[in-house]
Amino acid sequence: MCIICYKPAGAPLPGFETLERCARRNPHGAGFALARDGRVIVRKGFGRVVDLLEALVDAAGSPEAVETLPVILHFRLATHGSVCPANCQPLPLSARLEDVKALSAECAAAMAHNGIYSGVEFRPDWPDVSDTQAMVLGYLSGMRFAEIAARKGEVASRLGPSRTVLPNSSPYLFPDPPGGGDGGQT
Repeated sequence: MCIICYKPAGAPLPGFETLERCARRNPHGAGFALARDGRVIVRKGFGRVVDLLEALVDAAGSPEAVETLPVILHFRLATHGSVCPANCQPLPLSARLEDVKALSAECAAAMAHNGIYSGVEFRPDWPDVSDTQAMVLGYLSGMRFAEIAARKGEVASRLGPSRTVLPNSSPYLFPDPPGGGDGGQT
């Protein structure tokens, strides 16, 4: 199962050793999404933690800025779709295959997932997609973030019991974390 680390704004990133352990256990690529200036910046396809952290600092603007921003880190263990940088996560919420495959994006909202979505449609015009990419292309991309938030129960039911994070300026976690709240690091 993939690993998602959610770092709320104001919290430190997990330590380098922890991130290295995540990458060793889930060796099929990594990525991040961070909320900055009303947009979500997505970068993915990293094979080394040091490269991921360098890109994260670059996207945030400085090492100090990383701590002030909400960040999602994702470490992939492939279940559907080939092992390649384009199939890593997070993914922008987009109906365009090119967008969900892109290694770099700026968007209104993105998602990361750990688990397997069952019952998703894999269309012939979506070659070599993961189950998460199929869920974005076939279901979530048809809704704006505000609609996802307003229909949280229905969306959570469709997404199932595995953990899904939808970052914009304040991430939603599906299912709700134990005890409510933002869930902290997962």
